[in-house]
Amino acid sequence: MQFVQKTLAAVAVFGFLALAPKASAQFTAPSSITPFLPASNVVTVKKITTVGSYTIYSCSMGGYISVPTSYSLAAVQVVASSNCSWTAFKAATVAPGSQTNGAVLTQAQNWWNANVNYPYYAPLLAAANSAGSKSAAAIRRR
Repeated sequence: MQFVQKTLAAVAVFGFLALAPKASAQFTAPSSITPFLPASNVVTVKKITTVGSYTIYSCSMGGYISVPTSYSLAAVQVVASSNCSWTAFKAATVAPGSQTNGAVLTQAQNWWNANVNYPYYAPLLAAANSAGSKSAAAIRRR
């Protein structure tokens, strides 16, 4: 009898939880992507130190960034700009109570990657890395 009562109680609790209104953890796509584009997130960086195969830079918009030492200065600036863009995007589009909600952050990051990062920052990073490797190859040939 106790087993049946406990089972019914557990079913009631799970049923209530399944039917209870959920807190609205939301990501809201922005009406404009302009504030998140490279031109709106110009960053200067200053080399701090190299640790192993990574170089650490301080960013003009605050914080630090660690990148492989093979990255050119132009590539480091693109990565820093992209990081600032993502931080601003997350703050503008994810409700404060959802800033640590993995599902909401994944939804926001997927949207940002598809609409901002891949179309605007990825080509800049590829060009910066390509230019950096060409100049490094020219230096090695000398």
